[in-house]
Amino acid sequence: MPFEIDFSPEANEHLDGFRKFDQTQILHSIEEQLIPDPLVITRRKKEMRSNLLATRELRTGDFRIYYDVDVQRRVVLIRAIGHKLHNRIFIAGQEVDLP
Repeated sequence: MPFEIDFSPEANEHLDGFRKFDQTQILHSIEEQLIPDPLVITRRKKEMRSNLLATRELRTGDFRIYYDVDVQRRVVLIRAIGHKLHNRIFIAGQEVDLP
């Protein structure tokens, strides 16, 4: 049974800040990678070290999607969407230090 996707209000704002082309790429990746099984670890999906943002990360190109999974409700909550430049992550235009 597939998972539902739920965007936090902040994640919606982050997504709106990207170009339409980039938004399409991000949404396609979310649908393709997270709806079937967001818990499987792959080259693009991983668990994150302890942080205040989210427990998991999906990589798509230079973008990073940070999310949590509620297995009981079968919901993936997208917490934030960022842009990676070299070894730095920017969310809503602000550099974020993630472990």
